[in-house]
Amino acid sequence: MKIKVTSASAVLAVCASVASAQDQGGQQGNLPTGIAGVYNLGASGLLESYLSNEPFGIAQTRIGVARAVTGVAHGGGPTSGYDTSPVSTIGDFHALKMVSPDSFIRFSTEYVDTNGGGSIVKVNAQTYRFDAQYVKFFDPNTMIAFGAFFESTDIENVGVADLTYGGWGLRADGLKQFNQNWGMSGRIEYMFGETDINLPISPTAAIVQQQDDDRLYIQSELVGRFDHSDMTWIPNGWVLNPIFGALYQKAWVESTADNFGNVSSGVNGPEEEYSSIWAKARISKKLAPGTWSPKATLGFEHELTNSLDEYLDEPTYGVVGLGITYLTKSGGYFDVTYSGRLGLNGIREQNGITFAFTQTF
Repeated sequence: MKIKVTSASAVLAVCASVASAQDQGGQQGNLPTGIAGVYNLGASGLLESYLSNEPFGIAQTRIGVARAVTGVAHGGGPTSGYDTSPVSTIGDFHALKMVSPDSFIRFSTEYVDTNGGGSIVKVNAQTYRFDAQYVKFFDPNTMIAFGAFFESTDIENVGVADLTYGGWGLRADGLKQFNQNWGMSGRIEYMFGETDINLPISPTAAIVQQQDDDRLYIQSELVGRFDHSDMTWIPNGWVLNPIFGALYQKAWVESTADNFGNVSSGVNGPEEEYSSIWAKARISKKLAPGTWSPKATLGFEHELTNSLDEYLDEPTYGVVGLGITYLTKSGGYFDVTYSGRLGLNGIREQNGITFAFTQTF
């Protein structure tokens, strides 16, 4: 089981030095391919799509909480009246090391602390994740990245059970800018996971079970970029990013015996599926070194598939976000963002605040 709400939306910090060069009359064509690519894809909004774990984290939270609710309901608990409202605090750090004119090594760490809210089931969790990737720019409009990650989550289903979910996996990403207004990002990862469950049944006894819990995750976003030169109603010095996205996740939960010999797999069988689509618009002030840039987001999300929605039927959400970004003159990028999801049926709500910092070296 995995619990997380949002993660950082960060543009690579090297954009600061590139932007300075642009302001001083430098030409992108004179820059190394990797630097030109970072600047170009950063300005388009595609790098933010690449670095952000927000859609991924939202999906993991919904799946994780739904597992907890389904387990309680199937274990003799209520079959109706569930609602959830987790709140997360996220800390993110990204570091990039240029290893050739067209490539980087990226390291990132993430910590997520989630406090569950709900009328019947409350789930608290702490997630740790570390990513390492090789990033290659074929030209200023095309990037691929591939590498590995490690992830661990400690979960407390308050008053019910304690769980640990962890493992490692492989991840690949691609970015392509088609023209000055539109581009696309893609992400695929596979995690070799394991869940350990400890379910107390008396003051001196507990049900203990260990299961392989693998996960396939696929995501893509179509990201636009428009300013005053494209649409005159957009204020000078501001950028509008329309974003259309979709994700798909499938999990395979191993059937194993617990310490009493009872054999089971997942709370709703050996396989789980989840998919969703979203559309949102983000408006932000253009970044410049040594200045603060506010941003705001508005949109919606809709679940297409959710094999764990028997007791939490909430397919459509309104999306809102507010944030501020500071781009340092020395190559650092600091970002604070609030993100919220409100289910239109009033059953599920998710809120989170992210503190992110990116640095090149």
